[in-house]
Amino acid sequence: MTTQALAFLVVNDFCPFYDDLVAQAERANYIGIHSTGIYMERFCMAECAWAAKEIKERLGMDFDPLLAYFRQYQRGVDEVTYVHSDEAVADYGAILSLGRSGRENGAFRLWKHKETGLEVPDSEHRLQLGAEGLDDSKWQVEQHLELLPNRLIIYSARLFHSRHPRLWANEWPRTVGVYFFNERRN
Repeated sequence: MTTQALAFLVVNDFCPFYDDLVAQAERANYIGIHSTGIYMERFCMAECAWAAKEIKERLGMDFDPLLAYFRQYQRGVDEVTYVHSDEAVADYGAILSLGRSGRENGAFRLWKHKETGLEVPDSEHRLQLGAEGLDDSKWQVEQHLELLPNRLIIYSARLFHSRHPRLWANEWPRTVGVYFFNERRN
């Protein structure tokens, strides 16, 4: 399967050791990162070679793993990013929902900028679009994908995307595994 035209792909029941991975994410030592261009709360590095191997075996996509981490969103904690692109990070991103069965874990959204019609950044509008990422009224939802337990969403990192809702309101944390890959180039 070629990944050149892949916008996004949803894979249910992705992780064969899901309960162990959820337990690992629940026990993780989460930290905050506050740096120029990066601001994340409840962040913990994770291992991602298994995910690249699973993607290759099950989907036929050959990726080089780059980065993996667990993220938790706590009730009432705001982040400084919302609608954004990860094109500077990798070719593809993936979100694995690490929620317990019966607990809502939010959603993943893909967006289009209303004024420009762009679904990916371009050099002319990059600063404008980055600044408007926190203003929902500037964006149109193109896809809304629920984060069901053990659901993986692979997406082109160029696409504008976000978590949903922006502010988490539940008693339990929203927990996800985040993975970044580049397409293997021979």
